[in-house]
Amino acid sequence: METFIKHAKPGLPVFYEDSLGDVYPEEPAAVSEGNGEVVDDDEVLSIESHRSRAKKQVDLMAGQCRAQYITCVEGQDLVYGMKEDEATAYLANNSIDLDTVPHIKERSERLGVTPLAVATEWQVKADTWISISPVIEGIREGANDSIKAAIDKAEMDVIVESLSWPVSALAG
Repeated sequence: METFIKHAKPGLPVFYEDSLGDVYPEEPAAVSEGNGEVVDDDEVLSIESHRSRAKKQVDLMAGQCRAQYITCVEGQDLVYGMKEDEATAYLANNSIDLDTVPHIKERSERLGVTPLAVATEWQVKADTWISISPVIEGIREGANDSIKAAIDKAEMDVIVESLSWPVSALAG
Protein backbone atom coordinates (compact mmCIF):
# COMPACT_ATOMS: atom_id res chain seq x y z
CA MET A 1 0.00 0.00 0.00
CA GLU A 2 1.37 3.40 -1.01
CA THR A 3 1.64 6.11 1.63
CA PHE A 4 0.96 9.70 0.60
CA ILE A 5 2.03 12.59 2.79
CA LYS A 6 -0.60 15.32 3.00
CA HIS A 7 0.91 18.79 3.20
CA ALA A 8 -1.66 21.21 4.57
CA LYS A 9 -0.86 24.54 6.14
CA PRO A 10 -3.59 27.12 6.87
CA GLY A 11 -4.07 29.53 3.99
CA LEU A 12 -1.82 27.59 1.61
CA PRO A 13 -2.67 25.12 -1.16
CA VAL A 14 -2.90 21.50 -0.02
CA PHE A 15 -0.84 18.92 -1.88
CA TYR A 16 0.09 15.27 -1.56
CA GLU A 17 3.50 13.66 -2.06
CA ASP A 18 4.34 10.03 -2.74
CA SER A 19 7.47 8.10 -1.71
CA LEU A 20 9.24 9.12 -4.94
CA GLY A 21 8.67 12.81 -4.28
CA ASP A 22 6.01 13.20 -6.97
CA VAL A 23 3.46 15.87 -6.07
CA TYR A 24 -0.31 15.72 -6.52
CA PRO A 25 -2.54 18.80 -6.11
CA GLU A 26 -5.49 16.55 -5.19
CA GLU A 27 -5.80 13.35 -3.21
CA PRO A 28 -4.34 10.57 -5.39
CA ALA A 29 -6.79 8.07 -6.87
CA ALA A 30 -4.94 5.22 -5.15
CA VAL A 31 -6.36 6.42 -1.82
CA SER A 32 -9.99 6.28 -2.91
CA GLU A 33 -9.31 2.95 -4.62
CA GLY A 34 -8.06 1.47 -1.34
CA ASN A 35 -4.44 1.15 -2.54
CA GLY A 36 -3.08 4.08 -0.57
CA GLU A 37 -3.22 5.85 2.73
CA VAL A 38 -2.71 9.47 3.73
CA VAL A 39 -0.64 10.68 6.67
CA ASP A 40 -0.20 14.30 7.78
CA ASP A 41 3.20 15.84 7.14
CA ASP A 42 3.83 16.80 10.77
CA GLU A 43 3.70 13.12 11.72
CA VAL A 44 6.53 12.03 9.43
CA LEU A 45 8.72 14.92 8.30
CA SER A 46 12.33 15.36 9.35
CA ILE A 47 13.89 18.83 9.07
CA GLU A 48 15.23 18.06 5.57
CA SER A 49 11.92 16.59 4.47
CA HIS A 50 10.20 19.69 5.80
CA ARG A 51 12.69 21.83 3.86
CA SER A 52 11.86 19.89 0.68
CA ARG A 53 8.13 20.26 1.37
CA ALA A 54 8.48 24.01 1.90
CA LYS A 55 10.36 24.42 -1.39
CA LYS A 56 7.70 22.41 -3.24
CA GLN A 57 5.01 24.56 -1.66
CA VAL A 58 6.79 27.70 -2.91
CA ASP A 59 7.07 26.20 -6.40
CA LEU A 60 3.34 25.41 -6.43
CA MET A 61 2.53 28.94 -5.29
CA ALA A 62 4.77 30.40 -8.02
CA GLY A 63 2.93 28.24 -10.55
CA GLN A 64 -0.43 29.50 -9.30
CA CYS A 65 0.79 33.07 -9.58
CA ARG A 66 2.08 32.48 -13.13
CA ALA A 67 -1.27 30.99 -14.08
CA GLN A 68 -2.86 34.43 -13.52
CA TYR A 69 -0.85 35.69 -16.48
CA ILE A 70 -0.26 32.72 -18.78
CA THR A 71 -1.90 29.42 -19.66
CA CYS A 72 0.12 26.72 -17.91
CA VAL A 73 -0.39 23.64 -20.07
CA GLU A 74 2.17 21.48 -21.81
CA GLY A 75 3.35 23.00 -25.07
CA GLN A 76 1.75 26.41 -24.49
CA ASP A 77 5.16 28.01 -23.97
CA LEU A 78 6.05 27.04 -27.55
CA VAL A 79 2.82 28.57 -28.84
CA TYR A 80 3.48 31.78 -26.90
CA GLY A 81 6.96 31.97 -28.43
CA MET A 82 5.59 31.57 -31.95
CA LYS A 83 2.88 34.17 -31.33
CA GLU A 84 5.42 36.65 -29.96
CA ASP A 85 7.71 36.05 -32.97
CA GLU A 86 4.76 36.59 -35.33
CA ALA A 87 3.72 39.78 -33.53
CA THR A 88 7.25 41.14 -33.68
CA ALA A 89 7.53 40.33 -37.39
CA TYR A 90 4.14 41.81 -38.22
CA LEU A 91 4.68 44.98 -36.21
CA ALA A 92 8.05 45.46 -37.94
CA ASN A 93 6.43 45.09 -41.38
CA ASN A 94 2.63 44.96 -41.52
CA SER A 95 2.66 44.44 -45.28
CA ILE A 96 4.09 40.91 -44.99
CA ASP A 97 2.17 37.95 -46.38
CA LEU A 98 -0.29 36.79 -43.70
CA ASP A 99 0.60 33.19 -44.49
CA THR A 100 3.95 33.89 -42.80
CA VAL A 101 2.13 34.73 -39.55
CA PRO A 102 -0.47 31.95 -39.35
CA HIS A 103 -1.53 32.49 -35.72
CA ILE A 104 -2.23 36.16 -36.41
CA LYS A 105 -4.07 35.28 -39.62
CA GLU A 106 -6.25 32.67 -37.89
CA ARG A 107 -7.19 34.90 -34.95
CA SER A 108 -7.88 38.00 -37.04
CA GLU A 109 -10.12 36.02 -39.41
CA ARG A 110 -11.92 34.19 -36.60
CA LEU A 111 -12.59 37.36 -34.61
CA GLY A 112 -13.06 39.71 -37.53
CA VAL A 113 -10.37 42.11 -36.36
CA THR A 114 -7.32 43.45 -38.09
CA PRO A 115 -4.02 41.60 -38.00
CA LEU A 116 -2.52 44.77 -36.50
CA ALA A 117 -4.95 44.57 -33.57
CA VAL A 118 -3.96 40.94 -32.92
CA ALA A 119 -0.22 41.63 -33.19
CA THR A 120 -0.51 44.64 -30.88
CA GLU A 121 -2.51 42.67 -28.30
CA TRP A 122 0.07 39.88 -28.29
CA GLN A 123 2.99 42.29 -28.01
CA VAL A 124 1.37 43.99 -25.01
CA LYS A 125 0.87 40.58 -23.36
CA ALA A 126 4.48 39.59 -24.07
CA ASP A 127 5.74 42.88 -22.62
CA THR A 128 3.61 42.36 -19.51
CA TRP A 129 4.99 38.84 -19.06
CA ILE A 130 8.57 40.08 -19.55
CA SER A 131 8.03 42.53 -16.69
CA ILE A 132 6.23 40.18 -14.27
CA SER A 133 8.10 36.90 -14.82
CA PRO A 134 11.34 38.10 -13.15
CA VAL A 135 9.34 39.32 -10.14
CA ILE A 136 7.69 35.92 -9.67
CA GLU A 137 10.97 34.07 -10.19
CA GLY A 138 12.77 36.40 -7.78
CA ILE A 139 10.20 35.71 -5.06
CA ARG A 140 10.43 31.95 -5.72
CA GLU A 141 14.23 31.81 -5.72
CA GLY A 142 14.53 34.16 -2.73
CA ALA A 143 12.10 32.05 -0.72
CA ASN A 144 13.95 28.86 -1.61
CA ASP A 145 17.27 30.48 -0.60
CA SER A 146 15.73 31.49 2.73
CA ILE A 147 14.28 28.01 3.25
CA LYS A 148 17.70 26.50 2.56
CA ALA A 149 19.21 28.71 5.28
CA ALA A 150 16.38 28.17 7.81
CA ILE A 151 17.29 26.29 10.97
CA ASP A 152 13.92 24.82 11.94
CA LYS A 153 10.44 23.93 10.69
CA ALA A 154 8.78 26.98 12.24
CA GLU A 155 11.13 29.35 10.42
CA MET A 156 10.39 27.59 7.12
CA ASP A 157 6.65 27.85 7.72
CA VAL A 158 6.95 31.59 8.40
CA ILE A 159 8.90 32.06 5.15
CA VAL A 160 6.26 30.27 3.08
CA GLU A 161 3.30 31.88 4.83
CA SER A 162 4.71 35.41 4.52
CA LEU A 163 5.27 35.38 0.75
CA SER A 164 3.54 38.15 -1.17
CA TRP A 165 2.90 37.30 -4.82
CA PRO A 166 1.89 39.82 -7.50
CA VAL A 167 -1.81 39.77 -8.35
CA SER A 168 -2.92 40.26 -11.94
CA ALA A 169 -5.60 42.81 -12.64
CA LEU A 170 -6.94 40.14 -15.00
CA ALA A 171 -7.27 37.52 -12.25
CA GLY A 172 -10.60 36.53 -10.88
